[in-house]
Amino acid sequence: MKCLLFGIGSKIYGSNFEMLGFELLLASLKKNKIDAEIFYYEYDDQEDIYSAIHSVNWNEIMALGFCPFYTTFSYIQQVITIVKEINSSIIFFAGGAAVSHASTECLELLPQLSFVIRGEGEKTICEVMSKIANHQDWKVCLGITYRDGEQIVYNSPNKLIENLDELPWAERVMISKSTT
Repeated sequence: MKCLLFGIGSKIYGSNFEMLGFELLLASLKKNKIDAEIFYYEYDDQEDIYSAIHSVNWNEIMALGFCPFYTTFSYIQQVITIVKEINSSIIFFAGGAAVSHASTECLELLPQLSFVIRGEGEKTICEVMSKIANHQDWKVCLGITYRDGEQIVYNSPNKLIENLDELPWAERVMISKSTT
């Protein structure tokens, strides 16, 4: 089972050749032997999102992550709704600078999300995905905000990564796709 990081961009802003945050998370996940990949979708008002979603084998996915921006919330909601119909056991989550400081609002805008990663995500995503893969309680992980019924729970922040040299280099998979 794998973690899929679902990037969404807009063709009207020109090609987004890279989502470096996702590529950094991907490198950390792979370093920790967690199966993961990035799926990138560029939208415009004329495209049908269904064909992009149906190109993924959703039976292989344990968790689906997003990095929302104000322009992508409606697209993310569409993706979640469609994917939930295909495989209701997938856990949906979000992270990134735009939602890290507004995790409650993110959970309110995207009610089908299970949690939001706050702050530096490299360590937190590996801990949460390891728990999910091993069928353990991921709600104990530091650095997340999650919904427990109607209540929003803020776990303590994860410790900052003091030595950034310990992090792996980004998996530059998106930039390599843009040059082919």
